[in-house]
Amino acid sequence: MKNVLIVVAGGERRAVELRWVRDICPLPPLTPVPTAPPPIAGVVNFRGAIVPVLSVVPGRAPRSGDSLVLIDVDGVRAGLLADRIDAVKTLAEDDDEQMLDPPGLLKPFS
Repeated sequence: MKNVLIVVAGGERRAVELRWVRDICPLPPLTPVPTAPPPIAGVVNFRGAIVPVLSVVPGRAPRSGDSLVLIDVDGVRAGLLADRIDAVKTLAEDDDEQMLDPPGLLKPFS
């Protein structure tokens, strides 16, 4: 069994293992990074730490009401840009194909 957070990102529902989620908050002011690769929407100052924010829709501008899902995988911290948070669910082991281990983290969830 795996506990997952279901988020809507890029208009699709996606699942992130709950053990990686450290915090969820409204998206703080985002600072663009001009030389960053397209999946990096920018960086935020989260409690004194500069955290890169990843977007599953490269180039999508943040909108009012977006959420930041702060994740930490093996000591690497990043924020995921989410349209909204849907639910927390428990998946059976046979539902594993709906999950993606790091470094992918997110996978469409039906």
